[in-house]
Amino acid sequence: MPGRPPKLTKLHVLEGTGRACRMKKRAGELVLPDATPDKPDWLNAEASKMWDRLTTDPRYSQAIAALDGYMLAVLCQEHGRYVEAQREGKVIGTKQVMMVQGLASHFGLMPTDRVKLGLAATEPKVNKFAALGA
Repeated sequence: MPGRPPKLTKLHVLEGTGRACRMKKRAGELVLPDATPDKPDWLNAEASKMWDRLTTDPRYSQAIAALDGYMLAVLCQEHGRYVEAQREGKVIGTKQVMMVQGLASHFGLMPTDRVKLGLAATEPKVNKFAALGA
């Protein structure tokens, strides 16, 4: 099937593009429960740190379902291998970099993907009257 792959309803809602009139035809879509996947015990140290960063961040955790655990583990493990290779001064293959980049994109970790998911960092609101010493 040519063209862009369809987005999940949950992503439309996160992006703010989920309109009731368009969601009627998506009534039979698989809806996954909101649950953080369990961290695999086979992740290396760097991968484990990455897993903890992603699953505890409130912005990213809302886009991750329990069934995403396997692909999230692959992303974290490849990230861990990349970091270890860098520390050891090893050459990192283009395929490994491309795989990490592709997985990161699917999880909204690239800047352009964060914008699409509505996960871009927002500036903290400043109370303009606090400076007046009220």
